[in-house]
Amino acid sequence: MGALAALSWWLVKNTPVPGDTKAAQALRHEPDYTMRGFSVVSYTPSGQLRSRLEGDVMQHYPDTDTIEVEGVRLRAVDETGRVTLGSAQRALSNGDATQVRLTGGARVIREPGPGEGPSARLEIRGEFLELFTETERVRSHLPVTLFTGRGEMRAGSLDYSHLDRIGQLSGRVTGELLATPQAAP
Repeated sequence: MGALAALSWWLVKNTPVPGDTKAAQALRHEPDYTMRGFSVVSYTPSGQLRSRLEGDVMQHYPDTDTIEVEGVRLRAVDETGRVTLGSAQRALSNGDATQVRLTGGARVIREPGPGEGPSARLEIRGEFLELFTETERVRSHLPVTLFTGRGEMRAGSLDYSHLDRIGQLSGRVTGELLATPQAAP
């Protein structure tokens, strides 16, 4: 009797519902649209530029809700007016662009904000950079080079939080930092 009940339950769970085309066809990893030579711009409610995403080719994949971009270039401006630039040969983003993976000559530049000196500029280069836009975090499990207004550092991997202004460099870390001039007594 238990086997009959289990078989009935299994049949109910696995029988397709009439008119349910999603159950009949499995999603394949194929783009539902492609854009070439595109530019996507978003603005704040007051009309200020928030972000601009440009690229050679963009494809959206509905099965994973991901976007792939070839020849990606991006520019973002935060509430304080600080500009962040990025570029790479390829980018892979989730649907809401909160996680972006840049690969192939990846480069992210955080320009100094209003009232900050040139030493506040930060540039990160590597073959792979993973950006988390909501938490302003950059990670890489591959070697990276960081350039600041005060010098240059190289590391085997990186985990950097811009909100906390803390970077964790791992692996073989080398660098050159310029001394800051001291005020005369």
